[in-house]
Amino acid sequence: MNTQPSVRRAFTLVELLVVIAIIGILIALLLPAVQAAREAARRSQCTNNIKQQLLGLQNYNSTFGVLPMGCMEEMVGDQTGGPSSAMVLWSGYILPFSEQQALYNKIVGIGFGINWSVNTNPEVLTTKLPMYSCPSSPEVDLKTWTDSATNPVSISVSNRPFSSYGAVKSGFVGYLQPTYGNNQLDDNGILGTQMDGSFLQNTALKVGHITDGMSNTIGLGERRQHPNNTTTWYYAYIGVVNGQNYHAKWCGSTGIEINSIDTGTHGYAGFGSKHPAGAMFGLLDGSTKFISENVDAYVFRAYGTRAGNEKVELPD
Repeated sequence: MNTQPSVRRAFTLVELLVVIAIIGILIALLLPAVQAAREAARRSQCTNNIKQQLLGLQNYNSTFGVLPMGCMEEMVGDQTGGPSSAMVLWSGYILPFSEQQALYNKIVGIGFGINWSVNTNPEVLTTKLPMYSCPSSPEVDLKTWTDSATNPVSISVSNRPFSSYGAVKSGFVGYLQPTYGNNQLDDNGILGTQMDGSFLQNTALKVGHITDGMSNTIGLGERRQHPNNTTTWYYAYIGVVNGQNYHAKWCGSTGIEINSIDTGTHGYAGFGSKHPAGAMFGLLDGSTKFISENVDAYVFRAYGTRAGNEKVELPD
């Protein structure tokens, strides 16, 4: 009988290195798949956010017979020396129609020269709503901003969350008029040629004004903070303390390329996202579409206009 103890051979250094290398290769192959799955989930949530907003727009229209205004300007205080233009935005008007009636009820003074810095109004503006926050945009969780105006009335609301979405106000600015003050987007009413989108200042449009058709007109789109300009140009929802000359905080132009590389007012007034290679948009018929940043400029512009009579079609 053999009484010799069995000898168990250990891994050699070479074998150990081979195993480590194989594990490393497997992790390297798996990681992009995991990241892609996470991004797909974030994009799905972003799509749901836009669908919720579109449903709010449709319910608003069903109730009042018009789409909400892009913004309503409510002057506060003495206008001599420069206005303090408090605004209620499209995203505020649809709150009761997007399961946010309780939050909407906290807004005090809407329609009467609203002051966002008093009563329960700051609580409203500083409430983070997932509906207006794309999960692929890190700034919606990492940063807040201060909305303020000092001339002629001192108004300020701190710790405001970022918005990731905006309404389409123009397809003209950028594509046909690149020298226009893009951060403003606040000139012309329904008869103007520059603001040819569906959400205007102090003007509520009927569905009949959207003669291009609801399924051929972009109403909402994603916004992003430019990676090289993260300290200014904040995007807002519900309302703003003073929107004078800064309407691009809540609306944009499809005349500006998606994910513009411009870090100034041109890129600020456009649409874009942190999703790879494009952004999510909502059409007025309630559908959503991911549009590539390489989309033809004329086609993208045409889908932002309400009555341009363009014969174009977005690629699938």
